[in-house]
Amino acid sequence: MFKTFLDRLYYSYEMLAYHIPFFAAAYIRFHAPSVNKELSLLHIKSTDRVLHIGCGAIPYTSFFIAQETGAHVTGIDHKPPVVKNAVHVLHRYSQSNNISITRGEGTTYDVSSFDIIIVSYGIAGQERIVRHVLSSSKPGTRVLVRTSTAKQNASLMGLIRPLIVNRARLLLTQESLLFVVPKTT
Repeated sequence: MFKTFLDRLYYSYEMLAYHIPFFAAAYIRFHAPSVNKELSLLHIKSTDRVLHIGCGAIPYTSFFIAQETGAHVTGIDHKPPVVKNAVHVLHRYSQSNNISITRGEGTTYDVSSFDIIIVSYGIAGQERIVRHVLSSSKPGTRVLVRTSTAKQNASLMGLIRPLIVNRARLLLTQESLLFVVPKTT
């Protein structure tokens, strides 16, 4: 219930902030500390290929990763209006040519060429997406899953708990869990 409310709140704010640059810039600044914590977990190199599943209408994670590491970031979202807005925001705020935003489904997108995959909290079917990532990624791929500290999906946690190598507490009731895709899944 709380997750559904929070997801709708984030989605509504992003879609509104897209139209008001001041709010978009504030949203980006608000999330900077969280992404910086995640960067310290991920140890991204400029040669890494990063996929962000559920990038949203304001792809702040893609901005920070590209800016701080020089790595190429692909952001995907399954909602066409979100992708359209994200591309527009990307052109408005980013100085990086290392970011691409496209429409994609997290459960079917080709993840095999990425070194790092970030799975956003506010997406539906997070467990199905993580199962797809585990079965389709190359061994050694670092996967960061954003989740709730308040109420965690027991099935998702059962799937990744043995694989978790690190975690970071984020804003409100969110945390990021880092795991590495094993040689056999």
